[in-house]
Amino acid sequence: MKDLTVAILLLLLASPLWGQLSPPGSLGSVGTYDAPFAPIIFRCTVTLSTATTTEMTGCSVANATASKRYYITAIHMATTTAGTGSSIKLVQGTGTNCGTGQSDLTVTYPNTAVATVVVPVTTPIAASTGNAVCATQSATAGTTNIMITGVLLP
Repeated sequence: MKDLTVAILLLLLASPLWGQLSPPGSLGSVGTYDAPFAPIIFRCTVTLSTATTTEMTGCSVANATASKRYYITAIHMATTTAGTGSSIKLVQGTGTNCGTGQSDLTVTYPNTAVATVVVPVTTPIAASTGNAVCATQSATAGTTNIMITGVLLP
C-alpha cells in the first residue's frame, strides 16, 4: 500500500498541471507558465485625461525583451468624461511613452460620449518584440480608463 501511495504522489508531482506560478508582481501573476516558452498572461491599464501618449502600466519594454512580444486579446475602454472630437488608439514603441519608433497597433476609437466599450479582438494584435504598449488620446481630451489583456510570448 505504501508503494502505491508513493507511486501516485510521484505521478501527481510529474503532472503538467503543476506548472510554476509566475513571480509575484510580474505580468503573469494572474496565470501560470512553464518557463521558458509558455505564455505569461498580462493585464495593462492606463487612465488618459489629456491629449498625450502614455505608456500602459504593466506593458513596458522591460517586460517585452528582445525575444518577447505582447499579444493583445482584449481591449476595454470606459470613458467617464467625453472629449470634443477626441479619439484613442493603441501604439507601440520604445523610450519614454513609446516616443521612439512609434507605430499604430489599432485604428482610432472615438471617446466623444460617456460609455464603456469592449473592442472585439478576433485575431490577437501583436506588438513588435521589445516594444512597450502605449495609449494615445487626441484633440480635446476626455477621461478614459483603458485596460488590455493578453499573453506575452516569444
